[in-house]
Amino acid sequence: MQYPISEKKTFRAGEIIIREGEVSDEVYIVLKGKVEVFKKGVNKQEIILNIVSEGDVFGELGFILENPREVSARALTDIDVDIFDPRSFSLLYDLEIGRKMRPIIQSVAERLRVSYAKIADLGDCEKRVIEHKATELQKLISVQIIAENKKAMVSLNGLKSIGVERFPFTIGRFSRRRSDDLFHKNDLYLNDKAPFQISRSHCSLIKKNNKIFFQDRGSTLGSLVNGTQIGGKTSFSKKIELVAGNNTIQIGSSRSNLLFNFVLK
Repeated sequence: MQYPISEKKTFRAGEIIIREGEVSDEVYIVLKGKVEVFKKGVNKQEIILNIVSEGDVFGELGFILENPREVSARALTDIDVDIFDPRSFSLLYDLEIGRKMRPIIQSVAERLRVSYAKIADLGDCEKRVIEHKATELQKLISVQIIAENKKAMVSLNGLKSIGVERFPFTIGRFSRRRSDDLFHKNDLYLNDKAPFQISRSHCSLIKKNNKIFFQDRGSTLGSLVNGTQIGGKTSFSKKIELVAGNNTIQIGSSRSNLLFNFVLK
């Protein structure tokens, strides 16, 4: 039996797309606009967990875990989404490449189930702490990434700067190889030429306890953050807190000349 692969649908700002507690297993990909993912706290207040935008996926946990929805999703703006019927994934296994990729997909899904089970084992007290921290993370913090020299500007596709308001924010090297799309997904793709200084999954900006951290994602050469080596083969440090105001960051080796200023506001 053949199933439709996807259905395109539009939601207006304020519309609920999925609701906490309901049973559904559709997977959504945002084509245009923004969606806020939230859940009810211990006092029934709404806790915003994430903002997803163009190219992002949500609703996949309902499909993989086969549990009632743990969160709700609401259109923050007018949005267009692709809605995937999970049964359509069975078509993948009709192809040879799908059968070969099946163990990888199953392994990733199982690790997600295990991680989710560990979270579910938390006591009520710990859950309240997590919810409190999630509420704190809603405080507005933004980062302006500014190219400090010509090479850095070229890597930013000719832009002098870009703003970041959604975290985590991932950064990596642009690649033309289609296979790289399977394992490397970035919010910001930087241009680079061989010998490469930027890894395909290089670093990220993460928000924790209302602080912003620069985190290495397993890069080959790492980065120099305010004079401290983060990541790469010669450093054990994988994360560092950014300071308010200016942060001097050189991506790659000491010879890369990819110099940026991450301004924390």
